[in-house]
Amino acid sequence: MLSKQTHVELVSVLERMVTKDLDRIFHTFGLAHLIHEFHGKFSSADKANLLLGLLNDPQKHGPYTGDLALDMLQYSVDQFYRYKQDNLGLKTYHTNSF
Repeated sequence: MLSKQTHVELVSVLERMVTKDLDRIFHTFGLAHLIHEFHGKFSSADKANLLLGLLNDPQKHGPYTGDLALDMLQYSVDQFYRYKQDNLGLKTYHTNSF
């Protein structure tokens, strides 16, 4: 089990992702982020706050292990190594990164 401070740090890294990558996290982990009833779409900051709330919920399980926070940390580390920044700042896919 990770600490709440680790959850905050993890979400601060995840919220820097572009919207489509942040949305992919919700899809991959089977998490709901419904349309906001007043504002329409959620902003990236709103989605990050939703993730933080879900990470702090001890009843929430991840798709790979019993710990959602640990699964999300592993997912973000995998994404980091899978999509390394090249010299131009563009994402490039590396299959032999591990």
